[in-house]
Amino acid sequence: MEWAVQYPTLNRLAMMARIVEIIEALFKVTADEDSYLDSPHNFARCETQSAGEFIVHRKSANSAQRDELGLIAGSMGTPSFVARGLGSEESLLSGSHGAGRVLSRTEARTRITVAAMQRQLGRVHYDQRHLAALRDEAPAAYRDIREVMQAQRDLTRQHLPLTPMLNFKYADKRTGRM
Repeated sequence: MEWAVQYPTLNRLAMMARIVEIIEALFKVTADEDSYLDSPHNFARCETQSAGEFIVHRKSANSAQRDELGLIAGSMGTPSFVARGLGSEESLLSGSHGAGRVLSRTEARTRITVAAMQRQLGRVHYDQRHLAALRDEAPAAYRDIREVMQAQRDLTRQHLPLTPMLNFKYADKRTGRM
């Protein structure tokens, strides 16, 4: 189980290292390695909590131990948040991982028009050729992230908003799916 948790973490680190190389080369900046934040939201791990030893499975949840930083995702057109855990024992030291869907992918592709998707993305840059395929990820397919943050105010505190500027998702030309 621990190996299964480490594998995607190492994969994310490898992807981030490559992105850092590109950003540093293009923009002549140096990344602050101490600012890296790994915030998985579908994993199990052994934890000691006040009630004892547990294997805690966080499916669509973040660890929110006291003062632990985590990422809480909005949508491709709404803010995400760096949040600080409050260590709520009642939630097994957990918090939400993000906005959460209100429409299934199929419903979103059916109900959300290309024009509506363009309005929802506003000033976010994206590959317009894939707009129709992106509708299953439209902001309207998700809960309002600010309401989610308000609902979990006893689990986490907003620390830093992250406003999307660029979104890239690859659409398979054969299927039109991500």
